[in-house]
Order: sequence, then C-alpha cells, then structure tokens
Amino acid sequence: MRALVLSGGGAKGAYQVGAIKYLMGERGEHYDIFTGTSVGAINAAYLSMFPAGNELDAAKGLRNLWLDIDSSKIWGKWYWGLLGLLPAVLPKWLGGKPSAYSTAPLRKLVGKHLKPKAVQASGKLLRIGAVDLDSGARRVWDERDPAHLVKAVLASSSFPMFFEPVEINGRLYTDAGVREVSPIEDAIKAGAREIHLISTGPAEVVGRFDRKGGLSLGRRVLGVMESEIERWDVKSVELYNALYEAKHPKAIGKSHITLKVLRPDQDLMDNALDFNPTDIVTNMTRGFMDARMMKWDSTVVSERN
Repeated sequence: MRALVLSGGGAKGAYQVGAIKYLMGERGEHYDIFTGTSVGAINAAYLSMFPAGNELDAAKGLRNLWLDIDSSKIWGKWYWGLLGLLPAVLPKWLGGKPSAYSTAPLRKLVGKHLKPKAVQASGKLLRIGAVDLDSGARRVWDERDPAHLVKAVLASSSFPMFFEPVEINGRLYTDAGVREVSPIEDAIKAGAREIHLISTGPAEVVGRFDRKGGLSLGRRVLGVMESEIERWDVKSVELYNALYEAKHPKAIGKSHITLKVLRPDQDLMDNALDFNPTDIVTNMTRGFMDARMMKWDSTVVSERN
C-alpha cells in the first residue's frame, strides 16, 4: 500500500499543494493512505475524500481551496487595536482567552470543505493525530469515526498558544506537531510499504533571524524543535527497515519500507501564520517545481533537501 504523509507548517502547507499538483495532478499518483499533522492534516483529510481514479480532481480542488485563502479565513483577533493579543495572557475572569487568536474562521473553512461521509465512502485510509493536553498522549482518529473527524482535524491544527485547543469527548487537544511533525508511523501502522513524505521545512534550520527580537527568537526555537522532531519521525523508517533486515521477531510478516522525502532547501517564510495570497502562490509554484525535479520512479530510498 502507498501513503502520502504531510507534515505541519501553517501557511507553508501551500508548498505541499504545489507538490500534490504535480504528483496527483500531472503524474496521477495514487495513494491508499493519507496521514497529516496540523496543516498537513487539513490537506490530507481533503485529499482522502476522493476515490481512486479522481486524483486530478483532488489536486485541483485542494489548489482552488488554497487560492481562496488569506489570514482572515484562518484566524481572527479576539479584540482589535492595542488589545489584540492581550486576552491570551489575561486570566479568564478579566476576559482572558485560551489562545492568542480566535480560530472561528478556520472552523468555518474546515466545516465547509471537509465532508466526513465522503472520506468514509472513498475507500481511502486517513489518520489524523492530536495531543491530549490532559495526559500528554497522542491520539489518532481515522475514517471510521466521521462524527469526530472535523474536530480531529481542527485539533491537529491547533497551533499551541496561538490557536484554540479543541475539546473532543471532554478531553482537550492541541497540535499533533508537539509530538510528531510528520506522522510516518501512522502510515506504517495502516499498512503502507511505500511512503511519500512532503515536508514544509528544510532538513536543517537555516536563514537569518533577528537576534534581539522576541518573536523572531521564539520562531527560531520552534523551528529547531520541529526540525529535531521530524528528524526522528524519518529515522523511524530506518529503524523499522533495520529490524526487517535483521529478521527481528517484531518484523516477521512485514516488508521493507520505501520512503521518499520532498522538502524545500530553505525556509519558505518567516511567519507561518501569515496566509498571504502572494506567498501562497509563490510556495505552490516552488512545491510544484521541486516535486518535478524529484526522481519518484527510483526504487532507492531518497530525499531531496
């Protein structure tokens, strides 16, 4: 079985859309399994609605969805003016809120475009993860749970502190990227033996940043953390293959995993929460061009970085 794994990255998810335009739109690549984290969860869930043979429609639909996006359709301020981010640091009794931004626009967007019954009927397997804030454990939802699928996608996309956590069955969930940036393991557990991963960040944290700016420093720290988490996500395939080749008891009945990783060679943008239409188009084009340069037909494990 073949899987498409999509990492997190906020507005950088446009890079995935461009790559998907090439893979599914031009090459007609078929995937049995879709897994995603954060913005990758949104993209994966959308693609999973389309049955086999509808790859071009899936790629076109996702691209059109993104071409109609700007920041106002993803997040909003609780209050305007100088009070913009203040609610995130105030106690509840003083009007405090659970996040810096309201995600009412994102809830509307996902609710409009994601049809859980279509996912269930498509024949595709979907895996969406989020982190339980009460226990710290990672929870995974699939296509067999349409009642909670929209909330699961929103939970996976709940960027800590900036976006509201999501309550599901009395539990509070946040962005899956806290524990797993690229959910490769979910794809393997679902039966994938050939995996295409589209990451939104370079293998190493690169580029300049403002050494005296608090927000810039914070973004750099998050970038380093995400890079390290994803490094271990990818490493899991190497460990799995090592067990298989060593004929370890846990690998009996399994087969070798082929992984191909597509990623940009440098950071796509400074602020992943800025869904600027111009940047979206630019990163779509970049994803398309990078995907076209990748040697997808090779049977050798490969990575473009």
